[in-house]
Amino acid sequence: MTDGRQRLASIGGIGRSSHWGISPWARDLSLHCRKARLRVPTTRLGRASVHRGDDMAKKSLGFGRLLALFASVALIGTFAQFPTAARADTKPLDETNPKTPVTVSADPLPTAQIDGVAWTQLVVGNTVYVGGSFTTARPAGSAAGVDTVTRTNLLAYDITTGVLSTTWAPTTNGEVLTMTASPDKSRIYIGGSFTQVNGSIRNRIAALDPTTGALVNAFQPKPDASVKSIVATSSTVYFGGIFSSVGGTTRAKIAAVQASDGALLSWVPTIAGGNVNAMKLSPDGTKIALGGSFTTVNGSSNPGYGLAFVTPDTGESLAMPVNATVRNGGDNAAILSLTSDSDSLYATGYTYGSGGNLEGTTRIDWSDGSLVWVEDCHGDTYGSYPMGDVVYTVSHAHYCGNLEDGFGQTAPSWTFHWGNAFFEDRHRNTEGGPARLRELDRHPGPVATKVAAQPDQWHLHRSESGRVDR
Repeated sequence: MTDGRQRLASIGGIGRSSHWGISPWARDLSLHCRKARLRVPTTRLGRASVHRGDDMAKKSLGFGRLLALFASVALIGTFAQFPTAARADTKPLDETNPKTPVTVSADPLPTAQIDGVAWTQLVVGNTVYVGGSFTTARPAGSAAGVDTVTRTNLLAYDITTGVLSTTWAPTTNGEVLTMTASPDKSRIYIGGSFTQVNGSIRNRIAALDPTTGALVNAFQPKPDASVKSIVATSSTVYFGGIFSSVGGTTRAKIAAVQASDGALLSWVPTIAGGNVNAMKLSPDGTKIALGGSFTTVNGSSNPGYGLAFVTPDTGESLAMPVNATVRNGGDNAAILSLTSDSDSLYATGYTYGSGGNLEGTTRIDWSDGSLVWVEDCHGDTYGSYPMGDVVYTVSHAHYCGNLEDGFGQTAPSWTFHWGNAFFEDRHRNTEGGPARLRELDRHPGPVATKVAAQPDQWHLHRSESGRVDR
């Protein structure tokens, strides 16, 4: 604890500094937005401080997960140097009002640097596991070539200190796009485009020991193309991506295997028209949410157009009324991420041309699949994370003028707002919109590849509508 702030967790992306570092507004761009990817000599993972409220102690682990989740996106930014002293939330709405939510600071804290891209991060206890496309790592502050160690697409670091683990260093021969832990935390599942792990054949999905990084030899599914998302229960591992078969048996974009030995199960939802980018298990374990560019699920396009609920036992479709409103699928639109809290599912998307209507974030009721609200900022949104009364998003939003007091579009050059947070009073808004918008202004430059050296504060705006409006 320093000056009333806790140094908790990781946030990041791809970015540049004098040492080429990771910028702090992130989730998982691997789902679609590799068009935004910039190959850089080295990248830096970063932690961040949080605003300390009365209930911070009990929320600290959740904030750690929030910030490490954000770290896995490849948003592109230019930074002169990370600040040495972190600041807490610099502009809360009203610090004396108990309804003012605790929010993360805009300030990154130093941790390991890498020479490539971090696509995904996973927090288990005090350890952050990182997957991506990189070959080396070095401590924060070290110049290129100094104190460098080999780390091939996987590494781990301590969430409280940012120090790189010296004992967890498995390797892959291709990038890692997604990670999740088994419910008992005894395994770290990884998915991606690799065909080898630790020198042994493992096609696109594998299970690792969380302490040593050793392969779990019994688990060997064999999808024939990349895995983008994994959901794990104690008995079953579900995964989705761009594959067409698993172990030589037809499985289009989605499959399930036994956790014990990787044996293929008969669970076969029918996905058509696009890939599966994201999956999420409901808190009660009764449904699996799917998000992607697909246009039908089990023969239905409503629900089934970019979004669907299916059962975890048979794969049959369940009602999802939100899909009548939020529709992203096909070649030019997709749902990019799914996150969850105790009662709601959050989906983010992109659209470019025809085929979709969501570039922001939507909140969906887990119980019945209905629409709670939509924030319709324009600019692809790569990920979100709910925490208490705040929903954080990462995007290249350039217009939120359809929200009261939201920012408008700048001209002739667009201004991009990388990180935003929406907060509400935890009740349904009758107009379908979040009660307020807080926007993390990074003072971006005239093009999407540049933001200024120093972060600013969270700014508050009020939202009265949640239209999906193009």
